[in-house]
Amino acid sequence: MRTEPATRVALVVEDEWFVREHVVTELKAQGWSVVETATGENALAVLATDDVHLLLTDIQLAGAIDGWEVARALRAKKPDFPVIYASGTPPDPALRVEGSLFANKPYDPVDVVAACQKLIAAE
Repeated sequence: MRTEPATRVALVVEDEWFVREHVVTELKAQGWSVVETATGENALAVLATDDVHLLLTDIQLAGAIDGWEVARALRAKKPDFPVIYASGTPPDPALRVEGSLFANKPYDPVDVVAACQKLIAAE
């Protein structure tokens, strides 16, 4: 059953392919369009060219650019942009960003998709 129109596009940035695959599959099952990448560098390239509505990013990524930096770059242009941060090691509470959500790994993709829908509904 679809709960979100396919016009919504999520950018999923996750370097663990099996984690990325599970959440991407669930997002698509709920009607989302998804752009996926494994690195912060590729995510910034996607953000420069694609119209996305939500960012789901792991904090610790392979490469020089982490999830915090990807979100900061995006929010520099769009301060209220919905972001879900994910990590197996929860961040210091001071790092939590207003208007975003945090998913502790391992997470259930169904719960993360529900969080995506919650953030989009709050727009």
